[in-house]
Amino acid sequence: MTFGSYGGSHGHYDKISFVFFGHGQELPIDLGRAKNQAYRLHIHKNWYKATISHNNVLVDGQSQQPAKGQVKFFQKSHTHATIGAIFEEAYPGVKHTRTLSIYEDFLLLIDQL
Repeated sequence: MTFGSYGGSHGHYDKISFVFFGHGQELPIDLGRAKNQAYRLHIHKNWYKATISHNNVLVDGQSQQPAKGQVKFFQKSHTHATIGAIFEEAYPGVKHTRTLSIYEDFLLLIDQL
């Protein structure tokens, strides 16, 4: 899960998005993480950096504003691991919390806006 401060010119509008690997592959694929992000192409800003190309939630069809995400908790047991994160700066008036729980057979994702 991505969190922390916005990364400036190399940063993406992807706070609290996630990358998940299972069965030997990335599931679901985060399209903003291409091996060659083609910085010189016009689609870089509006695709690779944009919220829509990441495993995330769009508010009113818009990309996030530069924001800082924060992990609120992480718990691990013999059956699963759970992480919770929050950010409030990406969309005016919107607080987004995301909880991911990884079990042996599935991933549970809960978004609250």
